Amino acid sequence: LIESVQADLEQGMSLHDALARYPETFSSMHLEIIRAGETTGNLAVILGELNAHTEAMKRIRSRIIEAVAYPAVIAAVIFVVVEGALIFILIKYRQSNSKGDPKQLHGHTRLELLWTAIPAVILTGIAFMTVPVIFQQAQEAEGALQVEIVGSQWWWAVNYDNGVVAANELHIPVDRPVFLSLKSEDVIHSFWVPKLAGKTDVVPGRVNTMTVEASEPGEYMGQCAEYCGLSHANMRFTVVAYEQDDYEQWVSDQQKPAEEDPAVAEGRELFHTEEFAGGQMCASCHAIEGTDAAGVVGPNLTHLASRDRFAGSMFELNEENLRAWLEDPPAQKPGSQMPDLELTDDQISALVEYLLSLN
Repeated sequence: LIESVQADLEQGMSLHDALARYPETFSSMHLEIIRAGETTGNLAVILGELNAHTEAMKRIRSRIIEAVAYPAVIAAVIFVVVEGALIFILIKYRQSNSKGDPKQLHGHTRLELLWTAIPAVILTGIAFMTVPVIFQQAQEAEGALQVEIVGSQWWWAVNYDNGVVAANELHIPVDRPVFLSLKSEDVIHSFWVPKLAGKTDVVPGRVNTMTVEASEPGEYMGQCAEYCGLSHANMRFTVVAYEQDDYEQWVSDQQKPAEEDPAVAEGRELFHTEEFAGGQMCASCHAIEGTDAAGVVGPNLTHLASRDRFAGSMFELNEENLRAWLEDPPAQKPGSQMPDLELTDDQISALVEYLLSLN
């Protein structure tokens, strides 16, 4: 590998392009760091930092392997000893000519202390190996992306430290740890992305944390894993992982105000000012950046049309599903906090056009 890269460099190829030929060895994050070093002229410094990062990741992986491997070996030894003794006793004493009950050991203090102390010592030893790793993994990784996740019945608010606000979709770059601060507005939920991390409870009045990291671009489905009411099964979300350049473009797009399309003026007027027969104005519960709509009860809709799904990731975002939703939200999602606003067909059409323009 080194000889091949050296040959490419001698032919005038940049280090980034030379290493990019070996994606199985160098991740996209490594390549982006090297590209930054070449562009700024700080390649030597960048490579030193990259090496330090790689070594740190190796140490983390090593700690995890040790935490899992040693208890596994201990468990295997115990299994062999216990099952071996059981098989030996079953065979050796499978038949007896003695009469009456065997000798009883109840009240044998020394024996009872022994079989209590041995498991206690084993579990204490395992705890010394595993508990420190659990706390280490709960710590925030250096350079991690900061995201706040807020669970509500039955959807997820996603708030980035750069000001971007989303709902039911967590967008992240690949090969970069994402440190999540998990909060709840109402009851206990549980944040779970099976392909990226384990489950972490989301508890009212408490901030729990976890770290997720995607190694490949793509979509990863998530689900609330703690029963939280009538539509618990419908409280889903999606993690979307991008290459670094694509992620930065997504952030840039999300930081822009919602587009103002004159063709949807009627729907915009209905959303922001109309109080419908079945309840309050849309803007009372939803926010759209750059407008007077600043509600916090429901999802932020600033760039709704850029999302793939809505209503807790239940439905694909399209005109048909939006119409069905606005006609009667509780009929589409049992227990929905959004009531039936008793909208007319014309009002629904105008609102759907406006919502689909929010890109």
